[in-house]
Amino acid sequence: MRAPLALVASLLLAAGMVPAASVSAQQLGFSLGVSDAQAIRTVDQDRLYFESQFGQRVREQVIDASRVLEAENQRLVAELSARETALTESRPNLSPEAFRFQAEAFNTDAERIRDEQERKSREILRFQEAEQLRFFDIVLPLLNIMVQEVGAKVLLDSRVVLLAASLTCMDSGSSRRR
Repeated sequence: MRAPLALVASLLLAAGMVPAASVSAQQLGFSLGVSDAQAIRTVDQDRLYFESQFGQRVREQVIDASRVLEAENQRLVAELSARETALTESRPNLSPEAFRFQAEAFNTDAERIRDEQERKSREILRFQEAEQLRFFDIVLPLLNIMVQEVGAKVLLDSRVVLLAASLTCMDSGSSRRR
């Protein structure tokens, strides 16, 4: 057992994750004994969030807002296309200065509209991100209780686990508690 622990310690040292003075398995906090088999648990944060009623509600709100924005975008594209066609068709009847003035006004409007629509899209994204953070602010105390109940010492996001022989995932139990 000493060789694998030494290898882990060496890898952690090489990665700069622990100071050189902490090379022993005990000092690194490693204990691969049977009694710690359940000390590390994992949770899939995305699954926990998206399968919760909270996450599903937010998802529906984001989908609804995105659909409204997409319909608005389509309407605006149609309006701008009609204006562009009318401007192009009126070009032979306009002086170069008058056409340039109208073309610049059209471009200014198109850029303003594009910027407004992009801002609305970013607002939807910010709402989604803020709600996800709010969800985890609410859920963290519950996860802490669950970790204590099962006697775990560490709870990791399963997306950051590179290799695991038998980590226990807490997703199914925690999703039923909400």
